[in-house]
Formats: sequence, structure tokens, C-alpha cells
Amino acid sequence: MSNTNKVLIVDDDKLNLNVCRSVLEEYYTIEVAINGEDAIHKAEAFMPDIILMDWEMPVLNGLDALKIIKSNPSTKNIQVIFMTRIMADQNNMLEAFQNGTTDFIRKPFDTLELKARINSVMQSVNYFRSEIDSRNKELIKLTLLLSENDVVIESVIKQINEVQKALPPNEVFAQSKIIEIKNNLSSRIVETKWKLFEKHFKAIHPNFYKNLSARHPSLTQTELKLASLLSLNMDTKEIAAIFHQTVGSTKVSRARLRRNLQIESNINLNSYLMQF
Repeated sequence: MSNTNKVLIVDDDKLNLNVCRSVLEEYYTIEVAINGEDAIHKAEAFMPDIILMDWEMPVLNGLDALKIIKSNPSTKNIQVIFMTRIMADQNNMLEAFQNGTTDFIRKPFDTLELKARINSVMQSVNYFRSEIDSRNKELIKLTLLLSENDVVIESVIKQINEVQKALPPNEVFAQSKIIEIKNNLSSRIVETKWKLFEKHFKAIHPNFYKNLSARHPSLTQTELKLASLLSLNMDTKEIAAIFHQTVGSTKVSRARLRRNLQIESNINLNSYLMQF
């Protein structure tokens, strides 16, 4: 594991915090929190891969903190491992697992066991992340390949334009039919391309639209589509090709989406959308 992986340690016992930090900081980037409420705020700001959390704490206990963390779209995928001196009863443990905890570890723990537990979960986190990254790259390749086919379509439209220019000005019916054909062709291209993209996107990110709409219910369908492309870290030129529009129009759409999301100017739009 590398220090690019992050662990948030949550415990009201400073001695235990220091022990956990000393064991793990050689391998991971560490942040600490002193209670469940602190953990909720740190989880969203620090975005750790794993939260190592005490069960019993003042202000807000570990189980209640887990429920809040897992209900937040931006933190729901963080792996949570509970630490407890007295193992919780079966009902509490079942509730914890039902709400998304990954594992339990009894205190006082053996440092080798702690490292092994964290390492095992972190390997799963990194494997899942690499799989998603790989599938996202394949999806982008597919989408851009479809956009390259637009060159052929543009050639057809150019030929239609030549026919249109050759028609006498008084051929109103023919002129209108040609315009209708061009418009239908363009719209079908975008529609077909989008259906294929969306099918693969939903297979990789099944909850993206649901989570984003829950946080921002006023977004239009067009804005949701743009958001999905931005979440793949696609640039403006690539998105313009997919939407069959100019780069300038895409920049305007991006600016409008940022305003509607009401995110601060120092926050990267693509990175913000990746969390959903």
C-alpha cells in the first residue's frame, strides 16, 4: 500500500489514537477524529478510503456516525471498521453490518492484526477502484469512437447541403424537406449515441443519477447527461463532439451547470461530480 491511500482514525481515547497512528502512518495518510460527529465532518473533507472507528464515544457513537456516513452520497462508499473493547451484542452487530460496516476488531488489538485487517480491506478498495477506472476508460474510448463516426455523417450532411444549394429558390417544399431531413439525422445521431453511452455508464455507475438528483433535485435531464460525462473527467472538446455541438456551447452549458450545483469556484467541477 502507498501513502496515497487514506485512513481516518476515530476514537475519544488519545492513547489509542496515537497507537493506531504510529502503526499505520508508515503505510497510509492519516487523519484523526475524536468522536462520531467529528468523524462525519472529517470523512467528507478528508475522503478516506477506510474509517477505523471506535464503537463507544461521546457526542455521537460509532453506530450513529456510520448511519449518517453511509446515508451521504459523497461518503457512502468509504469502508468502515469498528473497534470495540466489549464486543457489541448480536443485534447491534447485525444493525452495523446492515448499515454498511465492513469489519470489527476487538481492543486491545495486536498491531500485526490491525495492519493485516486494514491491508486486506485496502487491497479490496484499490482493486475496486482500478476496475472502475479501467471500465471508465473503456467507456470513454467507446464514446469517442462513436463521435469519430460523426465525420461520416458530416460528409452526408455536406452533400445534402450541396443538393439544397442547387435547388431553385422557389422550391419551398423541397427546401423544407431537406432541412427536416438534416435535423432528424442530427437528432438521431445524438440520441443513438447517447443511448449506447448511458447503457454502459449505468452498468458501471448504477446510482450516479439517483445520488446526484437526491442532492440536486432541480437539475434538468440535459444537465444530468452533462454531469455524467464530466464525472468521467472528459474535457470540453470531447463532450462537444458527443453532444454534436460547438465547444462554445458546451462551455456555456458547463458554466450553467456549475451555477445550478451552487458549488464554490475553488472546487473542481469534475472532481465534485466524481463523488456521486
